[in-house]
Amino acid sequence: MSYTATKRRKKREKQKMLEGELGTKEKDYIKTPTPALLKEISVIRSTLDSLLTQDAEKKMRFVRQKLYEHGDKPGKYLAYLAKKRADSQSIATITDSDGNHLYENKLISDSFKTFYTNLYASELPNDAHKLMENFFCKIELPTISEEQRPLLNAPITKEEIMFAIKNLQNGKAPGPDGFCSEFYKEFHGLILEPLRDMFNHSFSNDQLPQTLREANISLILKKGKCPESCSSYRPISLLNVDRKLLSKILATRLEDSLPLIVKGDQTGFIKVRKSCNNVRRLLNVIQAYQQSAVDGLVLSLDAEKAFDRVEWSYLLFALNKFGLGDNFIKWVKVLYDDPQAAVLTNGLRSNSFSIHRGTRQGCPLSPLLFALVMEPLAEAIRVTPAIQGLLIGDVHHKISLYADDVLIFISSPETSITALINIIELFSEFSGYKINLTKSEAMPLGSLHSVPNTSPPFPFKWSPSGFMYLGIFVTPKFQQMYKANFVPLFDTIRQDLEHWNSLPISWLGRISLLKMNILPRLLYPIQMIPVLLSNKVIKDVNGWLSSFIWSKRKPRLKMAILQLPSSMGGLDLPNIRFYQWCAHLCYISDWITNDDSSIWLDIETSLSKYPLQDLLFFRSFKSVEDHCNNPVTLNTLKVWRSVQRFLGRSKLTSALTPILNNPDFSPGLLDAGFNFWLNKGIRRLNDLFADKILLSFEQMVEKYRLPKQDFFRFLQVRHYILKSTTLIGNPGVSVIEIMLFSHKGKCL
Repeated sequence: MSYTATKRRKKREKQKMLEGELGTKEKDYIKTPTPALLKEISVIRSTLDSLLTQDAEKKMRFVRQKLYEHGDKPGKYLAYLAKKRADSQSIATITDSDGNHLYENKLISDSFKTFYTNLYASELPNDAHKLMENFFCKIELPTISEEQRPLLNAPITKEEIMFAIKNLQNGKAPGPDGFCSEFYKEFHGLILEPLRDMFNHSFSNDQLPQTLREANISLILKKGKCPESCSSYRPISLLNVDRKLLSKILATRLEDSLPLIVKGDQTGFIKVRKSCNNVRRLLNVIQAYQQSAVDGLVLSLDAEKAFDRVEWSYLLFALNKFGLGDNFIKWVKVLYDDPQAAVLTNGLRSNSFSIHRGTRQGCPLSPLLFALVMEPLAEAIRVTPAIQGLLIGDVHHKISLYADDVLIFISSPETSITALINIIELFSEFSGYKINLTKSEAMPLGSLHSVPNTSPPFPFKWSPSGFMYLGIFVTPKFQQMYKANFVPLFDTIRQDLEHWNSLPISWLGRISLLKMNILPRLLYPIQMIPVLLSNKVIKDVNGWLSSFIWSKRKPRLKMAILQLPSSMGGLDLPNIRFYQWCAHLCYISDWITNDDSSIWLDIETSLSKYPLQDLLFFRSFKSVEDHCNNPVTLNTLKVWRSVQRFLGRSKLTSALTPILNNPDFSPGLLDAGFNFWLNKGIRRLNDLFADKILLSFEQMVEKYRLPKQDFFRFLQVRHYILKSTTLIGNPGVSVIEIMLFSHKGKCL
């Protein structure tokens, strides 16, 4: 190592000497051009070119080595090869507040600094505390329990720091101090105790050290935004890792308590809650009001710089109302005491400036704090009678949130919208939250479909054909969802596969690329939208993937073999059909478990005449359609039947078939006496079996304490089992049924 280091140093010194000598000779030649001087310049250039050529050859060798080592493996190098050569990340020009175009890097940097200095400047009015008190006195917020509060407010331990270090992601950009997460993982044994002491000292002094308060702001251009406007960029705070560790510790403490104080309408960054629940809820709302004569609206609110405008006084006030505890709130105060930031543009770092509001995007604690920031507004909307939600079944639905993406469900919009805007404006006065009415979208429901597009009666963008929500284009008709979402996605995938076809990677690398890039892009809409991809569509997609894997040559292996798990000789190539099935089975799991986090479940249940889980066991799909015409539910039931057919159980009766609510067993529909059986724990046909043997009436009486007068009902059920089912001799259930009904469906 010493030898090679010395050799490299001497080579650099020689190159630097030659470059300096060449510069001097060229200046002399410009002044007094002579043949001898020109010859000397040529010799120096030749020597310098030889050195540079050696460097280039070495780099080419390493490029080939890197391609050989990493080209076929999922990772950053393969992602880099597949990445389109996008426009440079540099910012060529910016328009300032006066409309002037700035081109110099220093002026661009100063313009961004001015923009973010103004953005992060507090606009809190003098009477903000009074406004907050008046707002909060009209709502009731849940508080942390006495059992949870000590966990939130306990001193920071070395074990918590170690847990936070282990969960740091590798390869992330460092903060201003330059130390990356890998450094903390490598030297954790040396720094655990100093970190704990530093955190405790900061807590005692009410302020973090200067380096922990600093951050670099990296700018990412928002999709579809003008690159010449400062507001078009998303500011990502690159924090020092020790600051991230402190935030991660507090976030880990808070995340278990958050589901108990933030209602189920908010799913953003809340443990066990999923964004797909918001979309399924919205689709069910649309189905419920599709044929309704009631005026209804779905409002998608556009919040202006929501994370960056949060007023800290309001944040601390809200945390206190939730009862998080003095120590936890003090930690938040410490984190937000005199933070500094500088903007990175075109390789320049602006001068640091102070931040006086906002939750930093890039901080592990920020999303959780933002959920608490939004909950008082959500609660105020829920409890305001003047804002009339959509009544579906026995439940009024008013609001759905994913962080700052807010949907409002409204009936009687003439009065409800006025009350809604008044509440938001009052909330904005002290919180910093601000919506852009002209960018917020309204999709009509029910009788409002007849309102002309050119003259919407409300101060929102009128969107009768649908709007974008959580990356999904939501249409008023369910049949349009496939065309609006999957067709553009498939077009993009085909273009990308064509672009990647020339990549110098093997067929194994191509499979890795499909897993890395194509699968996540397909999986998101499959999970979010309960649309069934037809056999033809899946066949076409598999054809594109196969053509890419084999470089448009004849396939050497069938897709079915490649899609097998590695333990069975396959390569784990994604099976799109199985992923689609699994996405729907997760919803079936919610039908069975009645998961509280499934905010769509009560709507979907109200749109069916029978319990959703009972629909799974109807013999005829025609019977299903007679009792439920919701396409969201029907598609999930179609998947269920496809899975049972795949497992070879389509012609077999499930032992989980219900006795009540079963159109194939008419006495269960007509005789109210079977409700008594339900109270005794006899709900499904398997309740009449023990060790795969049908129980006698005497055994039923002994096991369930049935009265003697139920003998005829027993005979009716037994006759149904003997004549209309396949349970005698085969009273089993499928593997999927066992997983779902044993409440393990979440592992799907």
